[in-house]
Amino acid sequence: MSVSVTYFDDNEINDKCGNQVTIHHKLTKCTDFNFKSLLLTKKFFMKHVSLASIENAIKKVDNLDDDSLEKLSETYALAQPVLLGYVLSAADEYENEQLEGLLIYYFCLISECFAQESIITKAVTEEDIEAFEEPFFEMLDVYFESDTEDSLDEFCDQPNLTQFMAMEVSTPDEDGTKLEDDTATQLFIVTTAMIGLLSRAD
Repeated sequence: MSVSVTYFDDNEINDKCGNQVTIHHKLTKCTDFNFKSLLLTKKFFMKHVSLASIENAIKKVDNLDDDSLEKLSETYALAQPVLLGYVLSAADEYENEQLEGLLIYYFCLISECFAQESIITKAVTEEDIEAFEEPFFEMLDVYFESDTEDSLDEFCDQPNLTQFMAMEVSTPDEDGTKLEDDTATQLFIVTTAMIGLLSRAD
């Protein structure tokens, strides 16, 4: 059985009410959305990845040579094959070649963040993804229309990681290069989905 991946397209999405909206602006408010019921689907069962663990993961991953990075990638790919396939499928869905390399890097980095915090996760399944997608995209509707990160933090239950990714996609590199808006938005959505899925993988 294959998982149907429902990503936003490059510039626009359809919200829950069927209104077409632009991803780079606040989403139109959907009057029949009950965010309280969405939060009830969230399980609070995993400790948070700390800032120290994120920093340690960055130091480890960024200082690996090519062979060591490949071995680390293989380790996490074997541990989460369905999740990796889901994450990488976004590059094809968005038709964005640049996204694939970024997703491989952040798949390893986020996985290493959980490892640095000594959080052991079970393998994410296709059923997990199918159950996750609808409430996740409903949460994104709320997140993009609001001025706070409360909905994202509540849903993913990993505030340090989601805030880290928000900074990563919006902050220029040391050499001043910055991701294009579409790529930044796509990367944020996919990595946030990965964080949310791992936070439920008890």
